[in-house]
Amino acid sequence: HQDHKREIQDYDLAYAGRLHELFPAETGLPDVPLVENRLKNATHDIARLSSEAQGVPLFMKEKESKAGSKEQQVRGVIAQTIWQHMNGRRMERRLYMDAIVAGYMSAAVYYNEKSEFPQLLRLDPRACYPDYRNGQLQTMLHVETIKEREAAFLFPEYGFKADASNSRQVLLVTLYDEDEVVVALMNETTTGKSTKAANARILKRWEHGMGCVPVAFAALDTADDTYH
Repeated sequence: HQDHKREIQDYDLAYAGRLHELFPAETGLPDVPLVENRLKNATHDIARLSSEAQGVPLFMKEKESKAGSKEQQVRGVIAQTIWQHMNGRRMERRLYMDAIVAGYMSAAVYYNEKSEFPQLLRLDPRACYPDYRNGQLQTMLHVETIKEREAAFLFPEYGFKADASNSRQVLLVTLYDEDEVVVALMNETTTGKSTKAANARILKRWEHGMGCVPVAFAALDTADDTYH
């Protein structure tokens, strides 16, 4: 995972044109590159072309009859309706960018009491640590650094400081597995040059009852079974 995260960081630096940080030993680089950023352009072009192709959910007929054909069509329409209400269509281009940059894309399914449809949350691969084996996701760990005032907005019942001047950062950790989802918050403590997480506090946990990890996950094929 550490090697993979370093590759993503290098990609991000090249995407932003920050060549001095990507190649610190080179002294002749201009402060602002005066050339076309083909990596950035290619990322957007490939993501745009990929999102233009519209996939259609196809279900197998459970019985060979007119009723079976109708049920097959109804399930397809239901799947398309749910995808639209999940804002999946709006998320597609960003998901394709994740596949280009990180070699995989992922999104968590969750319930929102304000909607009668399930919801979809894109998981930034920069914060993801998936356990993936033989084409199946076993667990997904998502570790995100946020400001404490953001935690106060997300979890108002826990008394976090919502003051706009509060710049303190915390780690929001979410574990998805086959049985449950666990959301925890940790403090970042810095000693010298090292930063560690401490004082874990479980905020939410629930059994989802889906029988699988509640995360949609797709990885690009690679010869060495690593993410590129």
